[in-house]
Amino acid sequence: MDIYGKVFKKYVNNKLEVFYKHYKPDIELYHELIENSLKLGERQIIINSEIMLEIMYRAVEQDNIIMGIKMSENTDNEITSSISNVIKNIKTNKLEFIKLKELLNWSNTNDSIDISSVDIYFGEKLYTITVEGIFYCNHSECDFSDIFNSLIKESIEKKIL
Repeated sequence: MDIYGKVFKKYVNNKLEVFYKHYKPDIELYHELIENSLKLGERQIIINSEIMLEIMYRAVEQDNIIMGIKMSENTDNEITSSISNVIKNIKTNKLEFIKLKELLNWSNTNDSIDISSVDIYFGEKLYTITVEGIFYCNHSECDFSDIFNSLIKESIEKKIL
């Protein structure tokens, strides 16, 4: 059974809290998760391209590896190919991230959702983070709290607070 994390926010004592909930698509329908969270005063977080770039920056800075980026269907093949090539280079040279950021500069706004998902090798496991605010792992024994606190939460708080 796959387990996912879904990112939410909620005001508690006039302070915005960013957190995640475990989500099991085999048991709970996605819309039910969102509906139940709304009843509790929680709002889902969409991870826009600006936040995705911050997550990738933190990943590289912490010696994790960006394995892939999936762009929206409207993205030109030339850009997609260039992104793939730069990602390969980042694995051996962190400074190549500057080139990646330049390539994606057109999408680096809080209203852009052109980066659909990012695959990051974190703590010896492959995680995928999606624009919908969902993240999951390719391994049955993934600890979501590490990647959430180290990369996702900090990036969201930096960009929305």
